Amino acid sequence: MKLVSIPAYISKVPLEPIDLKNSIILIEEGNNEYLIGEAAMSVAPDSTRRFGGTLSRPEYRRLLKALVAATLGEGDHVIASSALAAAIPYVEEIRSGPGKTEFAPEQEQLLRDALSEIKFRSNKSDEKIKICRVTLVESPRIYHELQGVHFALPSQLRSYVTWQLGHGDWQQAVFVDGNPMRDGFQRAEGIAGAVRRLASIRGLSPAEADKAWRTGRMPAPGQMGGMTVSCDEDKRKALKQHINAVIGKLLNAVEPWRERVNNIVLSGGAAKDSSVYEILAEEVEADGIYKLHRIDNLPIKDERCEDPSMTCVRGMLSHHALALDVGNSFLKAGYLG
Repeated sequence: MKLVSIPAYISKVPLEPIDLKNSIILIEEGNNEYLIGEAAMSVAPDSTRRFGGTLSRPEYRRLLKALVAATLGEGDHVIASSALAAAIPYVEEIRSGPGKTEFAPEQEQLLRDALSEIKFRSNKSDEKIKICRVTLVESPRIYHELQGVHFALPSQLRSYVTWQLGHGDWQQAVFVDGNPMRDGFQRAEGIAGAVRRLASIRGLSPAEADKAWRTGRMPAPGQMGGMTVSCDEDKRKALKQHINAVIGKLLNAVEPWRERVNNIVLSGGAAKDSSVYEILAEEVEADGIYKLHRIDNLPIKDERCEDPSMTCVRGMLSHHALALDVGNSFLKAGYLG
């Protein structure tokens, strides 16, 4: 099994040759090149992708092609079964109808066309172009991210709330006796909302706030020499403000099942941030109704839950050979070849 995670940054390619590290350059639309991944984050710190998307969006296809090229590599690849995850609103635009897991015909064709020939470079920006060709044997499947997480959870767990908390959004599902409760689905802004609050608290630009969030350091006030200081306290303040603004909406939707559902499972990249977990636990467990569990620390262990940011992909790999998750913060994939 191969697992891949690439920062979801996309930018132009600099003129001077660079090492690509965990990045891919796509060759697309004539002679245009796109730098995607860690190197793009360094070249253009404010070059984050647009949140969400479907195969109809050119940028989304570029990111998806980079992810597939990084996962499968050069050559011709025949994939027996494949799956794509998306946030709930975009699933509706990709699938063939409500409750379906099949792609709408035009979305499936866009996917097949995008993967039929991927031109890319890796390792160095001036190396020879490589070609990745992918043939999908079966029609691909589309799942919302919460379904992928549900596939990864141990089957013994039947009644719980799932929070998939990522950079772009915070999604909630309620399961009772293994069945999803339709009225329990909720969606709120993810960690990006807290990052924006950090920018406001400290007067940082969006790019500065994003970097400060990732590194825990921000530019020292009033300095010209590039000095930085810790922003841990300001980060916690921003987190508290954002969480307090949205958590009521989520928990109010769980009220009809409160007698049956008292455990909340936290997954997604934000679950790996100790500050996020601590602040959420303070809010959730204060009145003794709910217990918050990180997905990698459940009472019942499962290797698919070991990395909170990869649980959606690992869940889809329970049913498919290739699993793709074009996340707002990281592009993630798994392959069983």
